[in-house]
Amino acid sequence: MIKYKLVCTIFLFSFLVSNAQLNITFTQLNMGCSGNCDGQVKATASGGIAPYHYDWGGAAVNLNDSSVAINLCEGLYNMSVYDALNNRLDTDVYVKVYRAPSIELSTDPEDPWYIQSPTGTFQFTNLSEDSIDVEGWKWDFGDGVTSFDPSPTHTFDHIGNFDIIFTAKYQTSCDTNLYYSIAVKTVRLIIPNIITPNNDGINDIFIITQDNPGSNLKAGADYPKINDFYKSNELIIFNRWTQKVYEQKNYQNDWDGGSLKDGVYFYVLKCHGEFEDDVFKGSLTIMGSGK
Repeated sequence: MIKYKLVCTIFLFSFLVSNAQLNITFTQLNMGCSGNCDGQVKATASGGIAPYHYDWGGAAVNLNDSSVAINLCEGLYNMSVYDALNNRLDTDVYVKVYRAPSIELSTDPEDPWYIQSPTGTFQFTNLSEDSIDVEGWKWDFGDGVTSFDPSPTHTFDHIGNFDIIFTAKYQTSCDTNLYYSIAVKTVRLIIPNIITPNNDGINDIFIITQDNPGSNLKAGADYPKINDFYKSNELIIFNRWTQKVYEQKNYQNDWDGGSLKDGVYFYVLKCHGEFEDDVFKGSLTIMGSGK
């Protein structure tokens, strides 16, 4: 159940339509919620000769009072009223609903998340706070866990895609759902876009590793390798003419450009994991090789 504060709201409005013989006043008895069809409108005729007959053009009516149309969605409805002399007044009435609040969802960190650090904070912002109160809320994280905290912290325990449902309650009896997707990935890889194989010990090797261990990747350092996170991988390097110039299965951070000349190349890294497969693509510049 969603927790909310009680706000009592009674909404009645009326207006008069008439012709030479008949008058009709509309009163909206109930405003439904946005997206629902709970509206009720009462028509009250005067003038002419009673009794009156109300024709709501196919809309459902109260079984005990045909002057009341029920189960109305938001929109314009045509209706007619007749008196005992068959004088007729055709008109229409616009049925209003309670407006749902405009809500923005956000997370810290932003999507995607990574299983090495799978904890983050969720937050909602009511963009219509000046006119519509959010009276209650509920978070469903898509993994069987829910929260009534306005800004909850949550930890995912496995890799996958999670559909978050945020339910906001407004106008006492109305609610609206918003949806947000979070992808929890295997690892955030740092893939260099340049190597400088000049034997100075800095950025000599094309090192692909987790996160950002520093701006200068040193050959021989014990960085986590791709297969520390995936079951297997395949690295392919192409030149600008899409010719394959290097290929290695289960790459081990040990390529320095080989015999390739300085220039711009392109890589495709295919990673096969226990729960997902990922493909990474980008450009790689070789500079300072002297070739």
